[in-house]
Amino acid sequence: MNREVFGEFEGHHAGQSCLFFGAGPTLTEFDDVGFSKDVVRIGSNELVHTDIVLDYYFLGDAQPGPPPNKGYLANPKIYDGYAPRIQKFVRDPIWSNVGAHGSGSIPAGMPGARYYKCHIGGKRGDTSQPYSIDSWSPDILDRPLYAYSSVSFEALQFILFTGVTSIYLVGHDCDYTHGTFQSPNANDEFHRSCGRDQCGGWEMAKKYISENFPEVRILSVRPVGLKGLFDEPQSLLGDFIRTEDVRELNRLL
Repeated sequence: MNREVFGEFEGHHAGQSCLFFGAGPTLTEFDDVGFSKDVVRIGSNELVHTDIVLDYYFLGDAQPGPPPNKGYLANPKIYDGYAPRIQKFVRDPIWSNVGAHGSGSIPAGMPGARYYKCHIGGKRGDTSQPYSIDSWSPDILDRPLYAYSSVSFEALQFILFTGVTSIYLVGHDCDYTHGTFQSPNANDEFHRSCGRDQCGGWEMAKKYISENFPEVRILSVRPVGLKGLFDEPQSLLGDFIRTEDVRELNRLL
């Protein structure tokens, strides 16, 4: 199903560290200077509007987004022209109008993009229960990726497949009290409920990773909604990170 899309990346970053960027307001505190090429970088959606260099980029839907309207439909040329250092991935949904996930597909033919099959992560494959990660599997070649609340969870399934052993969450606030890094108006009840869903998703993801990828550690840099769920980097410097990563992570703290 996704073998041609993801096959070459299996174990491609074995043992490496990964900076995983979200769109929360704390993203603006990230200082993107002097990072080693050995640190894998991945992000999604509106990260195209930053100067952060990404290796992998995931795009989930075409919605224009809240004001200042910087989603795909409002800025297709920017998204079409964006090129990460390694690969751009675009969601190709195989569900049929399930809840909030039923609209906004990206048009086919985006330059440089690989389109991956994605389904609702319903409990035991039941799409009537979209908010669960029970369908996740380490096998992403012969199965679809599974959506859960945010395209970040699709990117996470891919990250784990590449073999990284440490994932640093940057800008994954999972709290929309102050909107996103560029859309403070994204603080209505719908977005705040998305934040609660995302927090629940990370709780389930933590359990899934401990059972299927026990060698992987997740750390949350300047956490907001995820405070207390994952360790923070300053408590683990020297515990398992390579020497060059210590220097780089000090720039985040």
